[in-house]
Amino acid sequence: MAFAVIGFMVTKLNLSEKKMKGLQEGRSGERTGKNVLGVALPGCMFALINLYSGDKYYFILSVGFIATIAVAAADTVASELGTKDKNVWMITTFERVLPGTDGGISLLGTLLSLMGSAVAVLLGWTVIFGLSFDALMIIPLLAGFIGCLLDSLLGATLETEGRITKYFNNMSTGLMGGIIAVIFVGILG
Repeated sequence: MAFAVIGFMVTKLNLSEKKMKGLQEGRSGERTGKNVLGVALPGCMFALINLYSGDKYYFILSVGFIATIAVAAADTVASELGTKDKNVWMITTFERVLPGTDGGISLLGTLLSLMGSAVAVLLGWTVIFGLSFDALMIIPLLAGFIGCLLDSLLGATLETEGRITKYFNNMSTGLMGGIIAVIFVGILG
């Protein structure tokens, strides 16, 4: 729920400016069912697996779930607010590109993606585990950040080439972020 509120707020922030540049979602910043499904499906998958896996895997799958939300939050915040930075580079070539270009990254967007991931992890961890903070919280935070970078990489390549949609990009990078978190919790936890 918190992700939906944060996503709504950053989407609506400076909407008229985004509209003038053609960078808004939909006509007025609205997200479609495909958008929602793309970012929600990875988390739902982890939640369902967790539901049927019993207590043995509760912690590791919960961290994977949190990471999927962190990827979505990082990507949403970076793409909605990172367009304010005029210094944007293509993630694959580091050539200068216009703000809003698929695969474009900026210092502002990168920092905001880390912040978005951190907020999602803090909220998700608190809801699931209470106020029992753990050094392992860094894992879903970094998985969220890495997932956001992977989103840019896929955006610059497969999405731009028309091989995948942005919805599939969001779904696959959310899933990758969750899997990355599970692997590292398995190794370090």
